[in-house]
Amino acid sequence: MPNTHYSDFFLGANSPTGFRSMFTESYSADEGWQVYIIKGGPGTGKSTLMRRIADLAAEQGIFSQRIHCSSDPDSLDAVILPHLRRAIYDGTAPHVLEPQLPGACERLVDLGQAWDADILHSRREDIARLSAECSALHSQATQMLACAEVFRHRLSRPAALAADRGKLDRAADRLCLRFGLDRGSASHGRITRRLASAVTPKGIMNTAEEYIASFGRVVPVYDSTCAVSGILLSALRDRLTRRGFNVIECPCSQQPDRPEHILLPEEDICFTVRSDIHGEELCADGDERAIRSGRFLPPEFSRGRHPERVSDCRELLRFTGLAADCMRRAKEIHDRLENCYRDAMDFDMVRLMGDRTAERMLG
Repeated sequence: MPNTHYSDFFLGANSPTGFRSMFTESYSADEGWQVYIIKGGPGTGKSTLMRRIADLAAEQGIFSQRIHCSSDPDSLDAVILPHLRRAIYDGTAPHVLEPQLPGACERLVDLGQAWDADILHSRREDIARLSAECSALHSQATQMLACAEVFRHRLSRPAALAADRGKLDRAADRLCLRFGLDRGSASHGRITRRLASAVTPKGIMNTAEEYIASFGRVVPVYDSTCAVSGILLSALRDRLTRRGFNVIECPCSQQPDRPEHILLPEEDICFTVRSDIHGEELCADGDERAIRSGRFLPPEFSRGRHPERVSDCRELLRFTGLAADCMRRAKEIHDRLENCYRDAMDFDMVRLMGDRTAERMLG
């Protein structure tokens, strides 16, 4: 069975068009969710507060989704308790989250109550300068990812056009039959969307790798361009939800219409893309479950090394690396920004606020 204690995902990431956020779609007031939104500056204890709630949930046997910050993967942006329909979020930029039904659904946790505003005012010039430098570096990262997207498009577009759609549809039907996912249901399945991977200061990271590996049945789809696998997993997702299966869909942070993974925790099975454009080795030898994208493409796509594709992949990874480097430098500046706030914080008060919030969420 997949890990029943926690899973790790992202809900936001830098992309070729700027910061892409999925925060607002991760809960619904109509479904009775109770949500806590933390407001406060950098270094004020938001991530520590949320990690404490995640740890307490694990101690009580409550499954949690730990949402990491793509700008600092060691920090948390949110903790979601899907079975309790409760969650807590960092509601500050770049993933600004504001209450839609204040009190009825969302409650604010204002860490500004625990800081000394006079100390922060005395440091306003440093705070403004560091904030501007950090924003400029994230803008540069977006520009690098836009350059990477040019080469991603050059790699994926020809394969997407050449793929045998009929063959892919039939393959999706066979997968449902092969793994016992062909039964019908009167109700439509639910789609939960989470990001498994993102470009971070550490490069391309897949925080969900451990969770995915914990599934009893892992079906890898090997695809050097990610174009064919995206079509196949989209077709599979549609079939599964029509038959009443609840799925976790993990779209690509750079191309949100292309699934990277389809996870079915209730069925203990997942379908996951493996690609060298993620910096992974493409080796499916001996894996009986593996699906190779080449079978859905004309023979000429599989012959030889195609030097232009090798070059495009190298350039894609180079620009992605440059984006990660911009984010690394931004994090270094952000760490200095956090120091400006830490000295102004009453962390005893922050801990007390965190304890009260944890009691409400887990009690």
